[in-house]
This record gives sequence, structure tokens and C-alpha cells, in this order.
Amino acid sequence: MKKIFFYLICFALFNSVFAYQSSLSNYITKEWTTVEGLPGNCATDILQTNDGYIYIGTYEGLARFNGFDFMLFNKESDTECDFVSARALLQDSAGNLWVGSNDEGVAKISSTEKKLFKTSEGIPNNSIRSFTEDKEGNIWIGTASGICYVTPDESVFVPADTNNIGIKNVMVEQLFCDTAGRVWVLTQNINGLYYYQGSSFYRYTDLDEQINSYVTTISQDNLGTIWLGTGSDGIFRIRNGIVQKVPTNTVLDSVSCWTICQDSSGSIWFGTEKGIVLYHDGFFEEFAISSTFQNNSINKIIEDRENNIWVATDTAGIEKISIGKFRTESLGVAVNAIAEGSNNVVWVGADDGLYCFHNDSMVSNELTEYCKGLRIRHVATTENGDVLVNAYTKPAQIRYGKGGIKNWSTDNGLAGDKTRVSVEISNGDVYVGTTTGLSIIKPDGSIRNILRADGLDNEYVMCIYQDTEDMVWIGTDGGGIFIMQDEKIVDRLTTKSGLAGNVVFKIMQDSAGVYWICTGNGITRYEKQTDSLVSESDEKSFCNYTQTEGLGTSSVFQMVIDNSNTVWMTSNTGISSVSLADLNELAEGKRRTVDAKFYNQNDGIRTAGVNSTALSMLDRVGRVWFTLVDGFTVYDPVRNQSSGIRPLVHIESVVLDGKEIEDFENGFSIPAGSRRLDISYVGLCFTAPERLRFKHMLTGFDKDYAQPTQSRIVSYTNLRPGDYRFLLSTMNIDGIWGGNPVFVEFSWEPFYYQRPVFWVIIGALAIALVILIIIVRERVNKARQLQLETMVQIQTIDLEIERDRSERLLRSILPESIAERLKVPGQRTIADRFDMVTVLFMDIVNFTKTSEQENPEDIVTALNDLISRFDERAKKMGVEKIKTIGDAYMAACGVPMENPDHAMIIVKFATGMYEDLEEYNKTAKIKFSIRIGINSGPVIAGVIGKDKFVYDIWGDTVNIASRMEKLCTPGRIRMTEATRKIVEKQLITSFSSEEDCEVKGKGKMHTYEL
Repeated sequence: MKKIFFYLICFALFNSVFAYQSSLSNYITKEWTTVEGLPGNCATDILQTNDGYIYIGTYEGLARFNGFDFMLFNKESDTECDFVSARALLQDSAGNLWVGSNDEGVAKISSTEKKLFKTSEGIPNNSIRSFTEDKEGNIWIGTASGICYVTPDESVFVPADTNNIGIKNVMVEQLFCDTAGRVWVLTQNINGLYYYQGSSFYRYTDLDEQINSYVTTISQDNLGTIWLGTGSDGIFRIRNGIVQKVPTNTVLDSVSCWTICQDSSGSIWFGTEKGIVLYHDGFFEEFAISSTFQNNSINKIIEDRENNIWVATDTAGIEKISIGKFRTESLGVAVNAIAEGSNNVVWVGADDGLYCFHNDSMVSNELTEYCKGLRIRHVATTENGDVLVNAYTKPAQIRYGKGGIKNWSTDNGLAGDKTRVSVEISNGDVYVGTTTGLSIIKPDGSIRNILRADGLDNEYVMCIYQDTEDMVWIGTDGGGIFIMQDEKIVDRLTTKSGLAGNVVFKIMQDSAGVYWICTGNGITRYEKQTDSLVSESDEKSFCNYTQTEGLGTSSVFQMVIDNSNTVWMTSNTGISSVSLADLNELAEGKRRTVDAKFYNQNDGIRTAGVNSTALSMLDRVGRVWFTLVDGFTVYDPVRNQSSGIRPLVHIESVVLDGKEIEDFENGFSIPAGSRRLDISYVGLCFTAPERLRFKHMLTGFDKDYAQPTQSRIVSYTNLRPGDYRFLLSTMNIDGIWGGNPVFVEFSWEPFYYQRPVFWVIIGALAIALVILIIIVRERVNKARQLQLETMVQIQTIDLEIERDRSERLLRSILPESIAERLKVPGQRTIADRFDMVTVLFMDIVNFTKTSEQENPEDIVTALNDLISRFDERAKKMGVEKIKTIGDAYMAACGVPMENPDHAMIIVKFATGMYEDLEEYNKTAKIKFSIRIGINSGPVIAGVIGKDKFVYDIWGDTVNIASRMEKLCTPGRIRMTEATRKIVEKQLITSFSSEEDCEVKGKGKMHTYEL
């Protein structure tokens, strides 16, 4: 009976028809009105241009929207704008923007000019209602009184048959060009639908019998079907040439439809005078998510490049509709745990009981009825598919399966009735964590409690996890982690061990076996380095992540790693995600921080917050279910795959010292002395504009791009003179960077003294001055050098004169060869030995007596005259005058240069001396008589003296010559036998007879006279 009952329950569970959500619950909306800066709440038209901006037509002018701010263009804000209102908008295939005003014609705005078309240029009326572009590039204009078109060369034409067909002077509500090239014209007349084909207009008559109102809007889907909206007769479509009314069972059947738009998913959006109707999957559904659309007239619906839907309303501004990244289900009560069962069943534990969802639809069964009103803290499933439920009061621990519902409480021996978590481990035991201890329920139902006495110092159990080594980790509220094996506590991890905090919310392992522990003070990554039991002595590897490391918070409740290795986190700051690879790289020291992304209501999370101790989960198809304080939300990575659309980025303004630079796109110059340059920019990604990140670089100033930030302005002050290029790029929430960076170029002008030409001139002047100084100095130096050279020359001449004089003096004192030898450096002592020299002594007879009787001057003059004659003769004959001593005259031949004829030369010299004496006496006032002595033999010759040099000879030969002079008869020449023997064969004159003379020191010597 129990098995039958269980199967009946399962059948009821799987076939319940209560759907918890509609197809519209995936959408999120955001509105902008005059409160947010929109110029007017009546948005007449809306479009997105090629550069990514959203343009909105209002009666106050044309508004450009970048996701944050509106910029208004009209006569008052821009003198080049010739309109006040903007009623109809179009961007043509050439990129020109066409703005139709309420009563001021058409403005064509291009990148280079703005041109106005009015009735004076040929358009039927200045009140513009609609635009379209045909296959030839003609721009068709619908006005309050007819139509016309403007050719690419800006000529205005009114089709010739408009009068015949009945559309001249008729108000045109809408124009549309289909894929066949037909231009459709919708007027306010009954049966007033026309089309232009070839070169003629035709009225479309297939609707005449089916509607009583006029056609209000027209569009074409991606299959070629033309959809028509009417004033009050519903929706029609033209498929394969056949007109068919389409019943919708919505307000479309009875109210005016003003706009039709098919999005990229194939859904068709109908904007009516009472909100929006969405056609998808063959069904029509009124879009009632936002109160803005209810009972509000919709003027235009478009889809932007990122697949967001934009709605222009008649009284409530504009609204953006996006597919949320998250699908949120509001239960109105806190959800504490989510677990996946079999057969597409999801169990949701909340503060008011247990909910069950099958195929995303809420169902009721025996277990949900049993848990009504209970505060469910945890839900889990076992290996065999049973459901474990933890209540915070009796019945405490619940198990539901084929055996029905069982429970354990303190009545059965459970450690406490406030159960927080339960996990079935590999051996079939169920570990139950309570606020007052740990209980182990055996397969037979018996219980064993682990309490303080058993080593569980902190009995408040927050989480339980069995790792891949079958060790059970017990996380507590303030006591860290207790690690159990075989029901025994074998180790403990706390902040002393390396944990980020002792309040442990959740524990898990990734596919690599690394432990991730969520605590009240951050996340701890623990990688065990040994295969043994964990102990304090083991080598451990801890890495903690907090707000400092980029998590955005330091208290993380839970981590869920999805199939793409994205780590999802819940915390007081909400739901966030980060790359698992980035977390590991931070642990390895390869990066300093991680980049956590946070999600909010703009992503579809409509909630008041995240439940702190709740359990989220990853289901079997890869979806992540998050618990909320008022329901739950689901993230489906398959549905949220990146579109790959690159975000756009624009530089919006450049301000120099508080004054805006108008034309900065083509580059600009900054005057010298400017101080501050502010560059404002914006990224155009309307899915999540607040999450765009920007990186920029100023070439010439920065070496690389700056770290990405959310800042939308950058300032530079007191840049050095030079040329710069500011490069800018942006990244969206999916991590996709824009294409080539946008840039603006400028040059910072230098002061005159900073210009190169200035320094060239200064350099030239400096060079000229240097050259001038050099020239002047050179001239002065040359003059001084010339003066010095002259002085040197003079001194040189003087020196030369002195040297010549000295040399002459030296030569007059010394023999020439001796004088030359004395000039040799280092030559100080001159002494020579000569083997055969003839020496002569001459003496004036009675000179002493004569000198006493005569005037000294006369004596000196007479003596000088006579001696000079002897010197001249000595020079001519090669006789070396040795010296004069008073009236004595000493000479020699054979010194300092040897001469074989020395004796004969001396004899002839002595004879000549008498001839000189004879010549002297002929005219002399004081007459003299002389005697001469000669001897030949060896001598020693040399120079004596340091300052006053004297060349002299020594030896017996000299002494004997002196004795010969003393013994000589006046007027005669006495010589020794040594001399006579040398000269007797050459001398013609005969000698006197031999005379023996007593010579001092020698005794008797044979002497001879001439």
C-alpha cells in the first residue's frame, strides 16, 4: 500500500498544472522620464543610429541618449538646429539623420552639414508625420497634407498621380518600404491604404470588406509576412498575397495599434493605445510586467543592436525591455535551501514550509503538505532519491522516500530540535547538524550524538561536507572546522591554522580536489599537500580572499562553481561572480586582485536581498539556483551566452580650462599656459551601461593603457609641450572589448621659450657669441702670441747673442774642440794624455821694470797689441794658445788635437813671434824684447774650474819648456835636444852649438838656440 501511495503522489507531483511563471517573467524593464532628464514625457519616435546612440523625438526637441545622460538638440540649445520639436526620425543608408518637426519641415543632419527642407523647397506641408527610404535611396516624407520624396542629390519631388489617387492634401500617418520595394502609404482615411510600385500609386483594396477603421501601422517580419494594425478592427497579416485577420484575445482586437516590431528572436511586439502585446511561440500575451505600459499609448517600438527593446510612450517617456540574466520567482517569504531531486523536481525550503517545482511549475504533494508552516532550514537528496528536510522545530529531521515520511527529534535522541543541515555520507549514515550538537542517524534509525564531551568544542553546526577521501568536515558558528573520520574527530582548522574566519557557512571541493571554505571573514582556499590525515604538523597551503583581493565583500555565504568554471557567490552585497582561474592565479601569486561582477535588478534579480545561511545549488543542466529573502532566482548560462556584440565608445566632450572645445574630432591645439584638459567619454552598451569599464592611454605621456575603471572622465594638467593621442576602449559585462580604440589628437603648444626655434635662435646666438669670444680671444691670443713670439725671438736673439758671445768667449778661453765637448750634457771632466806635444813659453825681457816706469794704460795697450798679434798667428798656424801669465805667453801644438808636425809648427811659430815683435816695435811707444823656450814630449791636458774654465797642460815637458825660456838669451829661441831632433832635418836655419844647462829638477841637459 505504501508503494502504491508513493507512486500516486509522484504522479500528482509530475502532472500538476500550476505554472509558477509566465513567458514574460524573463524580461526586465527600466524607464526614463523628465525626472531622469528626458526633455518631455511624450516620446513621438525613437531610433538607434549607427554610432550606437539612442535618439528620441519629443515636442521639446531631439534628445540623444548615451545610457546615462540626455543631450537636447533644438533651436535654443544649438543655433544650427532649425527646429523646436522632433516628431519623426530616420537614419538613411548613407548615415544621414532625418528629423521631421511638428511645424518646421525636415532637417537633414550629416557629419558635415545640416540642411532644412520646407514648403519653400517643395514639400507639401511643414508638419511631418513619417519617413521611409526606398530601394533607390530616395527618402519619402509623409506630411499633414500629402507626400513627397527627396532624391540622393537633394531634389524634392511630389509623385504626379497623388492627386488622381486621392492622397493629395491627405494626412499621411505612416510610410513603409517592404522587401519587394513597394512604398506603403497609410492615411487617416477609411480604406486609405496605398502602395507605390514602379512609378505609380495604387490603393490596396483587399481590406475594404474587412475593416471599418483605417490602417494605423504596417511592418514586415523575417518571413516576408506583412502585418497591419488598425484603429479598432484588430490585427491583419498579408501572407502569400492573402489577407487574414489574426485573433489575439488581447486588447489588440479592439484598440488602435500604433507600431509593430519583430525582434531578433522572432517575437513580434505590438504597441497599442493601451500598452504592449507580445506575439511569441504562436501566442499573444499582454505585456503587464511594467505599470508604465498599462493603459498607455505606445508610439514606437524598436530593437537595438544588443537586442534590447525600446518603447516610446505618449505620456510616460521611454522604456527599455531586456531579457534578464536571471529569472526570479517571488514567493514573498525567505528561501533557505534549494535541492534538485529526480525527474526535473526542485525542492525549495522556506520559512513557511517546503515548495516543490516540477518542470518549473509549482506542485503540491504529501511532503509539502507535511511541512506547511514549518521553518525549513535545509533540503538535500540522498543516493536513492530520498529527500532530507531540516526544520527548526519538531519534527526536526525529516526523511521522505518510498517508505513515506519519517522524522527524528529530541524525542528519539537527536542532539537538538533546531536542525540546520543534514547530509547522507557514503556508508549510508546521515549526519545531522543542530544548534546543540551533531547527530549521526544510522540506517537502522538509531542515533549517536557527538557533543562537547566528544571533542566538539562548538556544538552550533552550520554546515556538513564529506570530501573525496570520505572525511567529514563539520563547520561551526565560531569554532572553525572539525574533521571527522570513522565518527571520530581527527583534526581541527581555525584561524590559527590559516582559515579566514571561524564562522563557517559552507565547505566544498572543486574538480581538482581543492577545498573552498566560506566564512564570515572571507573565502579560504585550502590545498592539502599530503595524502595523510590533516593535522597541525602537516604542510598546508592556505590562501584567503577578502574585499581587499577584489571580492567586493569579506563575508561570503556560499560558493557555487558552474560548468564553465565561473564561481558564483552569495553575500550581504548580493550575488556576484568571479573566474575560478583568476582565484587560482591569485593563490599562485600571478595576480594581486580578482574582478568580481555583481548582479542586481537590472539583470532580473527582483529581490530585497540574499539569505545569509541559505543553500543555493547547481542543477543537472548547469543552471544555478540562488536563494533570496523573498524567493529564488535562476541563472541559465545557456540562455545567457554572450552575443559577442562589441560595445561602442565615444568621446563626448573635451574641456580646456572650463571651456568646451567644439570641433575636437579633427584634432586641436592647446595654447601655451593652459592648465587642465578634461576628456569625457561614454560607452554605448545599453544592456548594462553602468558596468562598462574603460581603459585609456595618452601616447607621449603613458607607456601603456591604464587599469580599466568605470570612470567616464580623465583629466590632464600641465602637460609638456608636444603632440599627443588619447586612445580609449571599453569592455562590457561579458568581458568583450570594443573594436579599434577611438582617439582624439591634440598638440600642447609651448611658450616661445619652449619652442625649438627659440632654442635654435638662442643656440645660434650662443654659438655666435662663443665664436665671437673665440675670435676675439684668438685675436688677443694671436696678438699676445705675436708679442710673446717677438719677445721670445728677441730673447732668443739675445740668448743666441749671449750664447755666441759665450761660445766665442769660451772658444777664446778654450780650444774649440774642448768647448764643443763641454756643451755635451753630462760632460763635466775633460782630461787627456798626449804622447808627443811641443810646448812654447815666451817672456818679455825686463817687463817688470818697464811697467813700473810707464803709464798702466799704455802698458796694457802695448801688451794687448803684442799678444793679439801672437794670437792671430797662433790661430793661423794651428797653435793652441794655452794662457798668458803676466808678460809670459804659453802655447802648444799637438793639443787638444794631435798633430805630427807639432814641433816644426811651434818652431816656425816662435820665429814668427819675433817677426811680429819686430813689426810691433816699429810703431810701438813702448818697445819690448822677448825670449822663447821650447820643449817636446808627453803632457796631460784638461779643463779645470766650475764657473771659470781654464784649459791647461801639465807635465815635465811643460816645466822644461818653461826652464828653456828662463835660460834663453833675449832675442833667441832655446829648445831642448828632444825638439831639435824632431826639427833639425826640416829646419833650414842652423842651431847654435850644444850648450849644457843646469835645469832644476833635471840636472844637466843639452840645449840649443836659434
